Amino acid sequence: MDLFYFDSTYAVLACLPCQYAVVPGTIASHLRAHHKDEVTREQIQYCVKYYATQLIQSAAVIQKLRIPRQTSPRSEERRVGKECPRCV
Repeated sequence: MDLFYFDSTYAVLACLPCQYAVVPGTIASHLRAHHKDEVTREQIQYCVKYYATQLIQSAAVIQKLRIPRQTSPRSEERRVGKECPRCV
């Protein structure tokens, strides 16, 4: 299962299953809270380690960004009305 998409242009990490932006330091807690039945502990550890090297924007910066919807590789599959609660 693809869990995240990192957009290097905007330095935003998006959770693919729920289409939420995930901010630095919240990858593990996001996966445990929203996808606990879908991911293993090893997958969580891998994601945390893998994305630790990426410069991901903070919540304050992400809230100010206006990213075109077509940026995500799954934008056409995005569920209508589902947006990042930090950006609404």
